[in-house]
Amino acid sequence: MDCATVVAQPLVRNRRSLPDVGACYPAVKAAVDGIVDAGVLADDDAEHLLALTFLPCEVVGKDGLRITILEAK
Repeated sequence: MDCATVVAQPLVRNRRSLPDVGACYPAVKAAVDGIVDAGVLADDDAEHLLALTFLPCEVVGKDGLRITILEAK
């Protein structure tokens, strides 16, 4: 992919201790670096990564991180 946007959403087990939206930033940065290292995206500079959007937590019964990569033209 030459150009993309990334959407990140933390997944949590329950509503008991919902983190703030930005709390997952270190994990998202590592995921984006991995996306670049894997060759999915050329680089994570402003020319190649047009937007990095954080969504609030979704309660799904398990902890995790959903990363969605959308190709941009």
